[in-house]
Amino acid sequence: MAADWPLVGREGELAYVARVLNRADSTGIVLVGPPGVGKTRLATECLRLGAESGFATQRVVASRAASAIPFGALAPLLPPGVVAMERGLNALRQATLALTERAEGKPLLLLVDDAHALDDASAVLLQQLAATRTGFLVVTLRSGEVPPEPVTALWKDHGVERLTIEPLDRDDADQLVATMLGGDLDQTIRSMLWDKTRGNPLFIRELVLGAVESGALSNRMGRWQADGELEPSDRLSELVASRLGGLERPELDALELVAFGEPLGVGLLSDLTDPTVVEELERKGLVALIRDGRRNEIRLAHPMYGEVLRARTPALRARSISRSLASALEATGANRRGDALRVSLWRLDGGGLPPMALLLEASAQARFANNYEIAHRLARIAFEVEPTFDSGMLLLDVLYSSDRARESDPISQAIAPLATTDQQFTMFTLLRAATLFWKQGDADGARRVLHEAMDRVQSKDEQDELAAFLAEMDLQAGHSREAYERMAPIIAHESGRPFVLAAVSAALASAILGRCADAVDIADRAFAVRVEMGHELTLYQSGILLVHKAVAVNEAGRPQEAYELANFTRLMAADSNDLSGQAFCCIALVRVCMLTGKTHEAMRWSAEAAELLRRKNHPGPLRWSLSYLALAAAMSGDGRTAGDALAELEIAMMHPAAMLEVETMRAKAWKAICDARPEDAKAILVAAAKEMNASGQVSFEAAVLFDLARLGEAEEVADRLVEIGEHGQSELHRTMGAAARAMAQGRAGDIAAQSDAFAAMGVMLYAAEWAVAASDAFRKEGDQRRVAEWSRRASELTALCDGAQTPGLVQIDAPVPLTQREREIALLATQGLTSKIIGERLFVASRTVDNHLARIYSKLGVSNRNELSAALSGFEDR
Repeated sequence: MAADWPLVGREGELAYVARVLNRADSTGIVLVGPPGVGKTRLATECLRLGAESGFATQRVVASRAASAIPFGALAPLLPPGVVAMERGLNALRQATLALTERAEGKPLLLLVDDAHALDDASAVLLQQLAATRTGFLVVTLRSGEVPPEPVTALWKDHGVERLTIEPLDRDDADQLVATMLGGDLDQTIRSMLWDKTRGNPLFIRELVLGAVESGALSNRMGRWQADGELEPSDRLSELVASRLGGLERPELDALELVAFGEPLGVGLLSDLTDPTVVEELERKGLVALIRDGRRNEIRLAHPMYGEVLRARTPALRARSISRSLASALEATGANRRGDALRVSLWRLDGGGLPPMALLLEASAQARFANNYEIAHRLARIAFEVEPTFDSGMLLLDVLYSSDRARESDPISQAIAPLATTDQQFTMFTLLRAATLFWKQGDADGARRVLHEAMDRVQSKDEQDELAAFLAEMDLQAGHSREAYERMAPIIAHESGRPFVLAAVSAALASAILGRCADAVDIADRAFAVRVEMGHELTLYQSGILLVHKAVAVNEAGRPQEAYELANFTRLMAADSNDLSGQAFCCIALVRVCMLTGKTHEAMRWSAEAAELLRRKNHPGPLRWSLSYLALAAAMSGDGRTAGDALAELEIAMMHPAAMLEVETMRAKAWKAICDARPEDAKAILVAAAKEMNASGQVSFEAAVLFDLARLGEAEEVADRLVEIGEHGQSELHRTMGAAARAMAQGRAGDIAAQSDAFAAMGVMLYAAEWAVAASDAFRKEGDQRRVAEWSRRASELTALCDGAQTPGLVQIDAPVPLTQREREIALLATQGLTSKIIGERLFVASRTVDNHLARIYSKLGVSNRNELSAALSGFEDR
């Protein structure tokens, strides 16, 4: 973790300071901003700029303790005799002379930190320095404070520039955290830190340092993870408390009300405290008036104030505040959205019990916001007080969503008899089936309860919703055709909730079947219907629709568009604390990064998805993320990480959501490549291709077949890849078919054209591999000009593939190109394998290996294996 405090996000301010510093008529600059915003850090950087520009630099810090002493702030820079003199003109002259003498003939740059706390004499001296242009001033000033009048005169009367320093924006705050930690961290941590600090660099630094020291933030295998909430450390609490010190008792009482109740309407807060007290808190910069629609609300000026105030408020006082807030809001009618949740929590925190209807609504609001801890607390109380169908269903839903599905069986048994209508029974069955299938891995049990429900319910809409979940299970089991056919009649009607639920499966099924345009169309139409429905469906279901659209767009050959859509959806999921939604977005991003050659980034997204899914106890999707981690690592040449991920898969629970087990097979194949077992890799891929063909999962089949083409089997797979491209709706698949055929036929111009086609789509990994192949093919044709051109092109494209290290990216500089078999043997030989072991790996005799090596040495102009390694450009490093 970085030990110093990096300066992040202040490029514009530094550039402005540099311009002011270099102006001949400039007398200084005042940096104004709230506490912790980084004024001092920026001012320190100004000292560095001044020193580089030839200034003699001096620094002093003002303080309240020294403010009663004449020249108290400047005392460290002045001779004792000057400090002891009575205030007056002679003293000012002596002080000015003393400062200029310290500069030793250079222009003086004087930094005065916290100028609002200056003593009068020091303030007058600063004014004199500015008025006489004796030195350049860099002054920091806390906003909300009233500085001495001579300090105000600096920018009013003496040409000193005034620059307001704002908190960091979201991107810069994230960058500061990443720079401090020096490792990857997921969006959940970033969002948590932003919510608590709002870009205040001091608060970011102290919160992160405290979390690392306490273990709340820990680095596991190069990735920072949070264990629960990030609480302010004692050091940070003391810093904030010092900001809140010196308040009168009525002011502190009012501030506590805001801390426990924010946002509070102006009228409601006025009923609980003296409005003039609130006005004084606003003047001091401790609370702020916020406009929300037509309503004016009072909030704390910074979220960290609330963290500290709530932690320091005695328990009995906190209970009293909660009761007061609940009563005051109830008196207004509590009609605004969110009021039910606030009143319920205040009543419970105050030692009471809210009405049941309010409690149920509050729990539902917390669940919708993915605040599972609060939702579970409220739902559990509601069900214990009144075990009804509504309270039971709410509790079951929270248990499923909050990694407590193991607690759901007794609740299910209790409320099953309470489902008296078709709608109730359908709702109960869907949630029960989801728990059985996703959390318990019991596909047979889930199908049983779904079919029993379909026999019982009479409503067509309810039957369609049950059928939609059966289709989801078909899809997840790898039966995309069956899933699509089951949903086709519902999709055709395009109305209401059943259509949206059916579209979730139908869109992804269409993409897997190669009908990418249909998939995008289904997702778009369903999302439009979902928007019209309002809150009838969860944000999670909306996010899954967008994820499935991103998958289809990527499969169609538009990876940049897919990346932007998946990442936008991920950020929305993170901001709403939807861990599962974030994980599925990460998996979609992995698929994009694998195409674009960003295998290191793909590893990061895979690791983030795995961590989120472990926290959610979501075993099926966890297998997907581990498969992708192994695949991305293997294509990065990181055999150890790939092996660790595959080992975890071996011991992880098998799950009926086996749709992406094909990626596990691909990962095993590419791990075999890392282990110098190319024939094993090809055998795995051939078996996977047959399996995908049999199940009609065209997009997966295309990916596996193209892996074979990349590993030298283009002749074997080209016809099928061309067929897939001709019958589907994917430009990517069509290009893969054409690229495989070009490679099989060996015509350099055609291979080069397909490299350009991949590059135009943004599929840089395949573009780079085909550029290498084009260079080899032109060498075989004897066109040295084109060899040089495509060798450069291959290097350029490979540089865009962050982390990818596949055999197809290895350029071999030889007058006569190597055959695919010779390339394989050459690469194995560079790893120190004997001819006998190479022969065993490739299923050929060791004498055959020696013969191939002799031809390789001749083509490359080398005489032994050491020289062979050097000839394979870049391979040793990879």
